[in-house]
Amino acid sequence: MHIPELSESAKHDDGFTRGEVAGFLATSDQYGLTNALANDRCFVALKAQLISRDGLSEQESEMHLAWVSVNEHRFLPIFTGVPELLEWDSTARPMRADPREVATMVLAEGADALLVNARLLLNRAALHSLALGKQHLPLYQNEEFFTFLQAHLPKLVQITLEPAADLDGLLTLRSAEFSPLQLAAQGQELFRAIAADAYWSVQVERGLDIQV
Repeated sequence: MHIPELSESAKHDDGFTRGEVAGFLATSDQYGLTNALANDRCFVALKAQLISRDGLSEQESEMHLAWVSVNEHRFLPIFTGVPELLEWDSTARPMRADPREVATMVLAEGADALLVNARLLLNRAALHSLALGKQHLPLYQNEEFFTFLQAHLPKLVQITLEPAADLDGLLTLRSAEFSPLQLAAQGQELFRAIAADAYWSVQVERGLDIQV
């Protein structure tokens, strides 16, 4: 990651977790925290790593991002304040960063999630929203997703999207012009459109149920 020159605002940053972010951390609200971070800064941990140059016996120290790997999953720890970072690892060097740029980098690395303050995961759906500057919402509350669904269905089909246990939502299709069998076929086409979309295929993590 590029280490930028500090802006004037960064020079006056006290390094503490800020109000809106702190509130969402307290409730473990992944959606609210993702949206709050989009308008804030974070800190990543840099760790010194000894490397050898061209087979020489002497080693040099370089600073690298501190990653965490658990059961073949790779996470990047980020912190909302310097005290939280140093509590996690007192030997790490804090570096101020833009959460949107961090999310973009983590996705490019093929990693699984951001680990906020060593306790709350922001998954790939959250990362995509953060990187693209989109508001992160449950799908049944997301007007942009509803518009996407409508664009892939005939105008005579009415749709509703509601919360569903253990799923991203319950999708209901209704129409006086189409039979239940035809509506079910349109539902399958809709699922194929979601699967083919680079953004929405990630946002639908747990799946959608459909009824006609």
